[in-house]
Amino acid sequence: MIVHCAAYGNMAHHTDEDAILQANIIALHNLLQASKRLPYKAFINISSSSVLLHHETLYSATKKGGEALCKWMADEYGKPIVSLRPSSITGKGEQETHLIPRLIQSCLTGEKMQFVPKATHDFIDVRDVVHAILFLSNKADKYKGRSFNVSNGFTHSNEKVKEIVEKLTGKKANTEKVEALRSYDTKNWEVDNSPLKSIGWKPKFTLEESIQFMLL
Repeated sequence: MIVHCAAYGNMAHHTDEDAILQANIIALHNLLQASKRLPYKAFINISSSSVLLHHETLYSATKKGGEALCKWMADEYGKPIVSLRPSSITGKGEQETHLIPRLIQSCLTGEKMQFVPKATHDFIDVRDVVHAILFLSNKADKYKGRSFNVSNGFTHSNEKVKEIVEKLTGKKANTEKVEALRSYDTKNWEVDNSPLKSIGWKPKFTLEESIQFMLL
């Protein structure tokens, strides 16, 4: 089983366009070619829900291209390759610059942070993503070439997330309200997980449970 997680370009400071192409297209192509003759039971390509954005970025375009490469290899050579598109992953180990870790830090230390109250995200616990990877690894041959969204299937506004973090920490976040942090951010980011649920997977953790686990 091969799980390809490498990526570049999903953070605001990832601005090297050559590096985005190298990580998301060339490196994936090299791995697909290098493993073509291996009898693996599954190749799970971690894509991104950003491929669903209305505003195309180089990152989302190359992630779409990566999915197309995987489908080509699956169609051409019959390889058991599946792509996963996680929504906003949260949980232990999440990057400190992301919303929930920053809110936790602000509540615990009083550190001031910029905050967009009305934007929404479809959060998925990292443990549910791992479960989806393992679940599809046993079904990759049946669904070769397919792409599946991995999400909770509903959204929380940033304001609601802040309320949960404040409730669990017992402290208030120190926020400075702004309209947007990135020009291409969407105000309603919900990801349809029904195709994956229809074949037997479902998320186990609520957002509150995810944040509680991060605080342990």
